[in-house]
Amino acid sequence: MTPADAGTTSATKDLPPAPFQFNPIVGWLVWVAVFGAFWISCISVRPHIEQVHAVLGFLLVVLGAAATSTRRLALTLAIGGALAINLSFEEPYGTLFVHKALDALILIGFLAVALLATQLVSTARRQAAVARRRAAEVEQLASERIRLMAENEHAVMLQEAARAKDALLAAVSHDLRTPLTTIITLADQAAARGETGSVSIGREATRLSHLVENLLEYSRVHAGAWPVRLDTTIVEDVLGAVASEVRSRIDDHPLSVRAQPGDPLLAAMLDEALAVRILANLVENAAKYAPDGSPISLEALADGDHVVFAVTDAGPGIPVVEREKVFEAFYRGERAAPDVGGVGLGLAIARALAELQLGTLTLAGTGVSGTRMEFRVKRATIEEPPPLAA
Repeated sequence: MTPADAGTTSATKDLPPAPFQFNPIVGWLVWVAVFGAFWISCISVRPHIEQVHAVLGFLLVVLGAAATSTRRLALTLAIGGALAINLSFEEPYGTLFVHKALDALILIGFLAVALLATQLVSTARRQAAVARRRAAEVEQLASERIRLMAENEHAVMLQEAARAKDALLAAVSHDLRTPLTTIITLADQAAARGETGSVSIGREATRLSHLVENLLEYSRVHAGAWPVRLDTTIVEDVLGAVASEVRSRIDDHPLSVRAQPGDPLLAAMLDEALAVRILANLVENAAKYAPDGSPISLEALADGDHVVFAVTDAGPGIPVVEREKVFEAFYRGERAAPDVGGVGLGLAIARALAELQLGTLTLAGTGVSGTRMEFRVKRATIEEPPPLAA
């Protein structure tokens, strides 16, 4: 076998099978049996047929083998046919001796036609197999294209649905703010007059107003409409603003606030309003799930080139399977009490706001008791003023 034949054979190993194709072993058994049966039949009726009939018959056997089995079998049968014609249809019978030039020409012509036909049929089979493979590839590509188009259409529909949802949330949230503000104002006035139930009305209206604000913030974040202004900010200023904002909203939970000791100029590169919103959200979330009266810690410390703000509570902790899910929008933990307020947007908004400041919000630690959330941003440097001369 030549290198070209070897390359062709290796290239056609994986081609799809042709119709009416015998297994190589079965092909040898079938066509050798057909060859032998035809040869015996020709010998039995030799007085009644011409040599050309035998030549045509053996040629048909060779073509059949070439079309349905291997090229090697066809070549073998072509040589065998030439020998059978010489032995059985050229006098003297039973010898390989050729007396007439015409008989030799017939044998050579048969062998040449058989070999050429075998080569042509093998080439046609190979080309047909390649064509079938390419057709299968085209069909596969067409199916893949249809699948990708369907997935793209589905993605477009999901994007449209998400935009519609965000638009609806923004519209509904915006329209609810004014009547809620009015209800809260009227409830405060009624409470000042000592009317029964006004305090409960004001508290629930305030909670609903906070929920509406979360929905509005969520829609603004996903619409990319939240302005961000990063600036060098003193960490203690951020902690003080958070403590002032949340103390009235965390009920009886004692809040301890601590910056890195000995570094009053610890600063971070962040948007102060957004950072306060994130940390206030984390503190309120801790108060929501921690046991009544349990302490909450808010601290900040330097960690290399970063500043880490951490909120730690003494709550029940978060199961391993929920540690990433808690940052998904509208997700509520399986162990959350039915009367816990909110719709599961707090941590999703906080993480989105952290990323807007080129920072991260992660669940740093959770155990049987307690959860620690860390908001990490780039650290900034503030030059200390030189000491005044005495």
